Amino acid sequence: MRRTLYDVKSQVQVPRVALIILFMLGVLGPLRGQEEEEPFGSIGIACEPRDVSIWLDGDLMAFSAPHLIEKVKPGIHKLIISRPGYRTWRDTVRVMVDELTSIDAVLDSVEYDGECFIEHNLPHFYDLDHEAIPIDLSAYGSPGIASWEVSILDMSGNTFRRLGGKRSPPDEVLWDGRADDSTKTLTVGDPYTYIFKLTMKKSAQKRRVGNEIKINGITYENTVILEEGKLDYIGMIPPPIVTRYYDYVIRRFEIKGYSRLTLVAPTAERARPIIKYLSENLPYARLNTVIDSTCSRVEFILD
Repeated sequence: MRRTLYDVKSQVQVPRVALIILFMLGVLGPLRGQEEEEPFGSIGIACEPRDVSIWLDGDLMAFSAPHLIEKVKPGIHKLIISRPGYRTWRDTVRVMVDELTSIDAVLDSVEYDGECFIEHNLPHFYDLDHEAIPIDLSAYGSPGIASWEVSILDMSGNTFRRLGGKRSPPDEVLWDGRADDSTKTLTVGDPYTYIFKLTMKKSAQKRRVGNEIKINGITYENTVILEEGKLDYIGMIPPPIVTRYYDYVIRRFEIKGYSRLTLVAPTAERARPIIKYLSENLPYARLNTVIDSTCSRVEFILD
């Protein structure tokens, strides 16, 4: 007697040979007891130097290269290769079914003496350890000037910093972003303005009110401070104009060899997408969040 399998719903007897033929033709799925293997691809990584950390989609995969990552789901993945003292290599990688995606990475060394300037193209953003805020005085020069003074005022109208000199003023004076008390730094997001005073040789004085001094962000020592309004966007994916600020923080973190980053934000809603972006691009960093409702800025403290 021929053995048969049964279709439970219809109780129709189906010969086993027929089932096998239907399965081979793709009409039926796998037979009971047989599991269909999930399709995968793989990533082969070569790198110079070899002593590196390899991260795939935020997961640490290896501590050296060359390395083969197997059973990677098809699609786009984020690959990061890092080593202290080198610029981090990061890119997206497309993985295909049953194919090996080969990566040949070279990490550039960074010679950091503790005083290097990190280039940026951020508007109204200043590295106060290396840059100064320009104040245009070109319209105020005239003959017969004995001395000049610029009084920089905070949002309450109080004098924050005084700059001055003898005779005619320069076309531009540079402010280091600090108060007369050098331990205080300007507050990002607050409006500053200045009063320009000329004392003539005949003792007469002239006063002019200058324009608002625009500051979107500053960095000094181990701190980066950004105006909260410059980070406004909807959703969890920041637009390019915002990622420019985040990427500067990441470059500063990597080049200067920090291992921990503390984010200070006014609300958890503001902090959440920032931490998401940082964790994806700095998976090896220790990230902490501090919520300070009295703070109208976003601060990154690097340790």
